[in-house]
Amino acid sequence: MSSNILPSIAGSLLLSLLASCGGGGGSVDPNQAIKPKSSSRDGGSAKEKVVAALARGHSKQKRSSLVWDSRLANAARARARDMATRGYLNHVDPDGYGPNEYITRAGYRLPLQWTAFKDANNVESYVAGLSDPEASFRWWMNSKKHVTHLLGFTDFYADQTRFGVGHVHLPNSPLRHYWVFLSAPPEK
Repeated sequence: MSSNILPSIAGSLLLSLLASCGGGGGSVDPNQAIKPKSSSRDGGSAKEKVVAALARGHSKQKRSSLVWDSRLANAARARARDMATRGYLNHVDPDGYGPNEYITRAGYRLPLQWTAFKDANNVESYVAGLSDPEASFRWWMNSKKHVTHLLGFTDFYADQTRFGVGHVHLPNSPLRHYWVFLSAPPEK
């Protein structure tokens, strides 16, 4: 297959996969100016810190606080790495495990009822194929489901005040760049 065709196929695949995850129809202007709000507690790569600052600093953020948690960031990176390495884009990995399981494995205690099913997802947004953190955040802002999650538009998500961002770049994977945003309520 020609190397010129691969980016076109990957782009088409990206659009179809993203659309199936609720893309489009967002309730905020994805191009609105956002005043990034970083925190000295933010960890991760420079690109991950950009997404963290954008989420925290968005004028429509409903959470009273958004606190970086390294365990959630490690779980987000593990999810992104797994998707990149195994070539899938889904909230459930090929072995049937969802993001709640990855968070539990990273040592974060989720509410007990969230861990009853191995494929559970109460906490994740992902996007792939975009190298730029601002473009990835804008894509999420174009998706009503993802806006609701990232900006805490419901009480369920607004109570998830701990978060982590994972970004993995794997040049030989189908979409090359994989981003995962995970949030959770404070541990009890």
